Formats: sequence, C-alpha cells, structure tokens
Amino acid sequence: PPLYVIDHENCTRCLECVKVCPRNAVNLAEKPEEIELNVGAVILAAGHEPYEPLIGEFGYGVSSRVLTLFQLERMLDEESPTKGELKINGIQPKSIVFIMCVGSLNITPNAYPYCSRMCCLSTIKNALVIKERYPETNIYILHKDIRTYSRGDEQLYLRAGERLIRFARYREAPNVLVNPDGSIDVRFFEETIQEEVSISADLVVLSVGMKPPKDIDRIRTIVKVGCGPEGFLREAHLKLRPVEAATDGVYLAGTVTGPKNIVEAIDSGSAAASKALTLLVKEEAIVEPLVAVVDDERCSACSICVGICPYNAIRIKTYEDRRIAEVDPAVCKGCGACVASCPTGAMQQFGFKDAQLKSQVLAALYK
Repeated sequence: PPLYVIDHENCTRCLECVKVCPRNAVNLAEKPEEIELNVGAVILAAGHEPYEPLIGEFGYGVSSRVLTLFQLERMLDEESPTKGELKINGIQPKSIVFIMCVGSLNITPNAYPYCSRMCCLSTIKNALVIKERYPETNIYILHKDIRTYSRGDEQLYLRAGERLIRFARYREAPNVLVNPDGSIDVRFFEETIQEEVSISADLVVLSVGMKPPKDIDRIRTIVKVGCGPEGFLREAHLKLRPVEAATDGVYLAGTVTGPKNIVEAIDSGSAAASKALTLLVKEEAIVEPLVAVVDDERCSACSICVGICPYNAIRIKTYEDRRIAEVDPAVCKGCGACVASCPTGAMQQFGFKDAQLKSQVLAALYK
C-alpha cells in the first residue's frame, strides 16, 4: 500500500510528524527488540533483493537519465512525490530504451546465471503505462529473450506490439554511452537483422533481476536449512515438496527459494500456510527414530560429519573441556552420510550399529 515510511538515516527527530499525524501512527521512541516465541511451525518468507547495478554499469549512477525499473515504477505511481508524472530534469522523455535481464542470465560479469522470471512482464506493463499516458513516446525494449509464460501474459506482449512498442534482441550486453552533453546512445548487435544498431535515448531503464536477501546465510544457519547454488534457500524436493524445508516444521514461501513472479509467489505462500496448518492440527509430531548417535569416547571432533550433513543436524560442542560432535535428533533424517564419513567410527546409527550389522551378517551366513 502507498504508506509513508521513515528514513532513519536522514531523520533529524524533530517530532513534527508526530505532532501533525491525526491517527497518532508515528512512534519515534520505539526501538528494535528481540522477542522469543515458542512455535510449532516456521514459514520463511524473507523474499529477495533487487539487483543493484554497479556505478557506471549501463550508465547507472553516471547519468540521471539512467534508472532502474523500480525507480521508474515509483515515478509512475500517482501516489508518489512526482504524482505519476514522468519527467527527467523537468523534461518529458521522447525516446525510452528498456534494457532487460540486467543482473540476470550472465549478460555481465557480475550478473547471476538464472532468469528472474518477473522482469519481462514488469517491463512490458510499464512500457504500456507510459504509452497510454504519452502516446507519442518512442519505446524500445532490448531483450535477450522474452518469457511471458503465465496465463494472459502473452496477450500483454502482443498488445505492446500493437501499440508500436519496438522489441529488439541483443546478443551481447548493450553498450550505453553517456555523451558530454548529457545525451545517451545505446548500441547493440540486433540478432534478427544481424546488424549493429544505435538508438538515441532520453531515458534508459534497466530491468533489474532478483538476488538472495542479504541475511540469507544467517537465516539458514538459525533454522538449519540448506542453500542452493544461486544462494537461495533449498526446498526438500523441487517437485514433490516445493514449499517444505528438509527440517521438519520449516516451510518456504515466495522468492526465498528463487525468483518467482507474483502469481507464483502467492501460490507458494498459500501452499506453505496450508502445509504448516496440516502440521499444527496434529496432536503429536512423528520424528525419524533411526537417527545418528555419537560415541563420545571415540569422537575426535574432526568436524567432517558437520560439513557433510545435508540437514545441518550436527554441531561441535564442548563437554568438560572436551569437544565432541552432537546430533540434533529432531533434525536428523537418518540418511547415514555422517556414519559413512566418520574416520574413527564414532558416528553410528540406531538400528544399524556395527554390532547389529555384524550380527545380521553372521546370522545370514550360518542360517
């Protein structure tokens, strides 16, 4: 919702906002605090962060005529300080170039390898908004690929073509040149016509992708959830358990597991809430009985088991001036990875201890 927020870095604590607020909604005396809750389920919906272009990347931070897509959306919002009016340095741009996939699909050395899934549709939507408000504006959308795959998205793409919004595919990342007089030239190799193209732009909009939230490592350490190669949290199974973490009672919603569009984020949030409710209505929780157990006398605290455990169920603790491994039975799934990797044989598994396995083998041989 279009609500006001406080910029704590620039706030002078003059208290004028407290005095004039008719609903007494401003409380500058409130301070951050930690609250401990005892719960039966946790839903992680930490979201994502937008990719922030480097200074000079596509002219960003060098020219006021280069914006990110989110900055443009803010300007187009009728509740924003600009009242929805699109003007750069007091002038309404006549030629606008959108550069898609900024921060995604490895188009630059700092970009991520994945598709952010929402940039295409958001770019087309904002281009149509500009075209409706300023019909004479020339709009160009430079893309590596167009992915309008959800229901109704393709119709939006076709409508953009009907409104004479021009689409062009690039091979390598476009080159944005900021000239001494402030004008901007965007040059790229167009894949369809196989030629170098140069466009003079009054405004360049960078459609930035998604990246993992900055506190993702701290979050996954606290709740003992694995992390994928891109840095997002990893679900228990991509297809069969897409909103469940490997740790029982922990569920994942929204873009915390990777880029999603709005529809997909809402679906995953609803699914995570449903899964959590299914757990909470049970009177008892069933845990894995055949978990790993440590032989304190043989453990050397080498930490091999800590690194190899896929569920983050093992940690090294100090007991009476001696460090040994400890298994959290509520998190352990009994996969046996730690048992197989233990160099001293200190890690065993209930139901499959060495003595039990030896007895089974002997019984089979001499039956």
